[in-house]
Amino acid sequence: MNWTSGLAALGGAVLATIVGLILGRTKHSQGGKSNDLALGLTGGALLCAFALLTGYSIAEASQQIEVARRHTYEESKALGQVYWAAGTLPSAAAASSRGALEEYVQLVINQEWQTMAAGQASADAWSALDRARAGASSVTPADSGQAQARATTLSYLDDLYSKRSQRMADIHSGLPPLVLGGMVAAAILIVLVPMLIGLTAGSRNMILVAFFGAAAAFAVALALQLDGPFEGAIKVYPTAYQQAQQRFEQIQRQEAVTPTSADH
Repeated sequence: MNWTSGLAALGGAVLATIVGLILGRTKHSQGGKSNDLALGLTGGALLCAFALLTGYSIAEASQQIEVARRHTYEESKALGQVYWAAGTLPSAAAASSRGALEEYVQLVINQEWQTMAAGQASADAWSALDRARAGASSVTPADSGQAQARATTLSYLDDLYSKRSQRMADIHSGLPPLVLGGMVAAAILIVLVPMLIGLTAGSRNMILVAFFGAAAAFAVALALQLDGPFEGAIKVYPTAYQQAQQRFEQIQRQEAVTPTSADH
């Protein structure tokens, strides 16, 4: 966890204290005429609404991040399968397809991860993947073995395109604006309502209000950091594609001592 939530909590506590000191000095508050039952019901309803929205937001955002992370590892596995299968193609096609796959992974790590945070895919990464397919498609089979190698490579490429499309869909995952808006509104009301219905600005009350403000601000900041699998402080990192690079190197070392075969 970075400092964002901590600073948000501190800011929420300070803001809530200031608001409490201002509203808690009104004539209505000083008169102490608030209805205890109304205060309890209002506070309980607000806390329940805030807890419900907070729990939903954090659980939903965490699930979206986990799903997006799983999709990156599925794509990484597909990359390894295509890379291995491409090695069974004729040498020129194998070199072309594998070179494009290596470039694709580098582009995903070094370029596309930044564009995904802005909700965009990398056109260069798409082009590299298309070149990998073009390399395999260019093979004119001279025998049944080459025909099988071409078909297997293209089949794995189709799966890779599917996995990439899943990741592109994950870019647009996020919490509904209505939920975030309701969460922020509930956080504000948790601090304001006690003052408006008669909570005085005594030191003990202000400590309680500051705690409410800090907790509400922390929860809102946490939800915002979780919103979007590829942006914010809590997000998915390109670790799966770094592992794909390592897998490429492992395949090359293995091929140096053993014949290639499709990776299942």
